[in-house]
This record gives sequence, structure tokens and C-alpha cells, in this order.
Amino acid sequence: MGTSKSSRHVHGTGIKVKVQGKPISPAKKDHALPAQPSDEILSKSGRGVVPLSPAIRHAGRSGETSRPGWQGNFTQTEKETKKSIFRLHGRAETGHSEPGQGPIRQNQKEKADQWRRWWEKAEAVAWNNWLLEGHKPGNVIDWGAPGKPFARRQTGQGRFSAHIGQILLSIGGAVLIGTAMGISVMHLFFSENPVHSTRSIDDHLTVPAKQQSESGQKESAVKEMTALPGLRAVMLQAGNYSAKNGAMKTVQNYRAEGLAAVMSESSPYRIFMGVAPNRDDALKLSAIYQKQDVPVYLKEMNVQGNMEKSDTAETLSKALNKGNRLFQQLNAVTIRDIRADPGAQTPAIAFNSDWIDQYRQFVLECQTVQKGLPQPARESLGKMFQALDQAMQSAEQAEKNPNQALLWQVQEGLVRYMVNYEQLIKDLN
Repeated sequence: MGTSKSSRHVHGTGIKVKVQGKPISPAKKDHALPAQPSDEILSKSGRGVVPLSPAIRHAGRSGETSRPGWQGNFTQTEKETKKSIFRLHGRAETGHSEPGQGPIRQNQKEKADQWRRWWEKAEAVAWNNWLLEGHKPGNVIDWGAPGKPFARRQTGQGRFSAHIGQILLSIGGAVLIGTAMGISVMHLFFSENPVHSTRSIDDHLTVPAKQQSESGQKESAVKEMTALPGLRAVMLQAGNYSAKNGAMKTVQNYRAEGLAAVMSESSPYRIFMGVAPNRDDALKLSAIYQKQDVPVYLKEMNVQGNMEKSDTAETLSKALNKGNRLFQQLNAVTIRDIRADPGAQTPAIAFNSDWIDQYRQFVLECQTVQKGLPQPARESLGKMFQALDQAMQSAEQAEKNPNQALLWQVQEGLVRYMVNYEQLIKDLN
């Protein structure tokens, strides 16, 4: 057989490959190599050839017979030549050669090396030219590949602009949402004429008749109330006891010394030593107790209350107004004439004869409504009669026989009136 020469253009790549050598017999096809390859490998762009990465090279070999693309440009003869190279010399990645092929001559190894290097260059040239034609390797999974689907390269200015845009968009959205929520809340809580929706669930719920009547009665009870007259004063308190026996013993000791001492009706048991219409007059009484080494402190009281509207409530309110007015008049007289020294000369009290008429009217009106009150309220109201009666009798005697002891008795009666008035309001409420 003679020497054969062949020259072939690789379709679609611009590669011209020259192959020369002797014919290969069928018996030695698996071990023989073609003649020395030609170095005439040119790229279409005229630039240097960039070697393929292992990932691209491996991807091309694993699917070269079935995948259309840049390796589809090689002929079947060239592909068989590549297989012969890999079978004798081993793949470029592993260096493996198939066992059982017999000894390989030195010149065959050298030729195999030359063909392997030639084929790698041919692959690289075909890849570069295929890319230059505008193809994109979409099925090559490699982060460094030109057609990777997840990479979007932006310039520094582009990334900065996108970042600023995201920030401005977030700020604008937050401002709009906050403004809308603020307007909604203000409209809900501060609207003078709030609009009630008839489509709410509550509008479709039925209220039982009994519950409606009870709620109506409660609303009418809240609206139809009679205000009881208030009473304001400054009390001189000397102690606060949890045990009633201890409080009573302290009260008895103070009264034995000629002082006005009254214990409250309910726990905690407070001990009051005097009462004044205002703070300045209360300080005057406090100075008297300090000279006698009796510790007291001021306690301002403002007693107010309501009662369910009725004829009884109206009559009781008028009677309490008369009693409170008499309380204030007697209190002002005693504060003016009381002294720290029990033996000091005491001027005669300017007792007003009208006070007796006011007191009688107070008692008559209270007795009229007393039966219509709850039992605790009746008891508190009865103690108020007794307290004001004590103050009136002591004041009348002080006009005829002025002395400090009678003035302190007036004070004690007024303190009792104030304590029981507070208890009456609690009982009625």
C-alpha cells in the first residue's frame, strides 16, 4: 500500500487539517496511529487559541455524538482518530489506557502524544470560532462560562444606582404606609361624627329582649341620679389603727385630757382631733396640739355622692344642705374663739338664734326620709342628728357661760358630723 495524503476543512470552524501517512490495515486498526499531524491550525479570528477548561472539554466528550453544537463540525474519521488516541495513550484528564492491548512501541507513544496535543488545539480553535459566530453554550454548567444563567455583571456605578433606588423605594413605601395608618387612626378616634358601618357583624346580632330591658334600665339608672350636696373640710388626724380596741383606748385617753377625739366608724380606724373650714384655720388648731405634745397631721376631705332620683332623694338633698350650712357656721365661730390655754379668757360666742330654726328643719326633713333609706344609711343619718345636736347645745351654753371646754365640745360634735356624713354617702352609693 502506498502513502496517502488527505486535506480537510472542519465545517463551521475555519480549521484546515492535513493528515498524511500510510494506510492502516484492518488487523492493526486498534493499535496503529496516523502519520504525524500537521501544525497548520488557524483560528478564524487570527488571535491566539485559548485552551478549553476541563469542564468544557469533559462536557464536549461526554455528549459529542448526540449534542449539536461546536463539536458537531468534526467528521466521523476525525472522531475515530480521537478515539484511537484515547484508547492507546489514555484520556488527558486521567492518563488511563485500556488493558490487554499489548506492548506499545516508543514511536507510537510519541505519535500519540503529538496527536493528543493536536486534538486539544483543534478543540480549542473550534470552540473559539464557534463563540465568535454568536453561539452561546447554554447547556454548559460552569460559573466561569460566558453563558452562565445566574451571572449579571454590572459596573460600579450601576450597582450603586440600583442600591440607592432600592433604599429610596423602601423609604417612600414606609412613609406612604405610615401616613395612611395615621390618617385612619385619627379618623377613628378623633372624628366628631364617626361613620358607623351597617355591614359590621354586631349589627346583625340580635339581643334578647330580657337583656335589652336590663341594659335599658341600667342606662336610665345612670342618667336619672340626684346629686347630694358636697361637704369640704380639713381634718386633724392623730392616728390610724387596724384594731378597734387600740383606737378606742387612745380616744378615751385624749378625751380625759379635755381634747376633742373621735374615732371613725369603719376600718382602718382613724382618730380625728378637730376640724376646720380651710387649711389656715387647721394650722391654728395644729399649733395648739403641738404645744400639748399631741402629734397631728392635716387631712383634706371633700365628700360628694349621688343617689337614685326619687322624691326621697330630693327631700334628703334639701335637708343635707341645711345641715352642712349649719356645720360651716358653727365651725367658723369655734375656730375664731378657741385658745391653746384651757384657762384663757374666752369671749362669748355670737350665737345666732336662726341656727335653732335651721337645726329643727334639718331634723324634721331627715326624719321624713329616714324610713325610705337602707338600714346602714338610716344609722349614719341618726348619728348625724346626735352630732349636730351636741354642737348646737354646746354653742348655746358657750354663749351664756363662755369657756374653752365648751368650744372643744363643739369641735367634737362637728368632727362626728363630718365622719358620719362620709359614712352616709358610702352607704347610699
